[in-house]
Amino acid sequence: MYQSSQPKEPLISHGIPQRPWGKIGCDLFTLGNHDYLCTVDYYSDYFEIDPLPGSKDGTTIIKKLKKHYSNHGIPDTLQSDNGPPFNSRQFENFATQYGFDHTTSSPEYPQSNGKVKNTVKIAKLLINKTQHTLGDFYLNLLNWRNTPTEGLNSSPAQQFLGRRTKTDISVASKLLQPKIIRDVAFKKTKKQAKQSFYYNRNAAPLPPLSEGETVQFQQKRNSKVWQKVQVQKQVGMRSYQIITEDGCEYRRN
Repeated sequence: MYQSSQPKEPLISHGIPQRPWGKIGCDLFTLGNHDYLCTVDYYSDYFEIDPLPGSKDGTTIIKKLKKHYSNHGIPDTLQSDNGPPFNSRQFENFATQYGFDHTTSSPEYPQSNGKVKNTVKIAKLLINKTQHTLGDFYLNLLNWRNTPTEGLNSSPAQQFLGRRTKTDISVASKLLQPKIIRDVAFKKTKKQAKQSFYYNRNAAPLPPLSEGETVQFQQKRNSKVWQKVQVQKQVGMRSYQIITEDGCEYRRN
């Protein structure tokens, strides 16, 4: 069966945390045959990039996150997709041991993990820039962290650390002194509401699905081929576990 994708639904925005590192998001990505872990702070947009030269299994990812937790503290919530290794029992045990909530989004639905996906785009731009100019990736990342966020007049570094960090660009010493940046959450919430308003003008809510209901399923987001599946249960907002006629289980929005 061939048809276009379902219409977009109204945007459900993640609330802006009230402090740095209260909520973070993680995603794995590949660029130029190299794998990376991206971890972003929802409050400030400050992010960490970890190259994964050997493995991207649960043990490796957890070790990277433990390192970040030792530097920044344990978050209240970690958001990721529902793919490996985030869907493993090992990662579930890690969340329990460290005492943070782990929430997941559906595969093939990047909007539900949009903060991380957008950050991955920035990371890829920085990596490509470094490769094309034979520059220093970490210096490029440092400069990005100190670039003011549009509409806020403060940088991710200032919002996250409460200060500018010294770069290779000359700056007066007084500008490197610590300073609390106020109203970050308030200003970002206003900006988020404006974005939602314009997005939702062309969006329409879809009716909720019931357990046992038969629906059409698109295995790949850009595919025009659909197949019949049965809804098993709802596993999150607009997210359902489904089963195909040949017994394969998926999670989709």
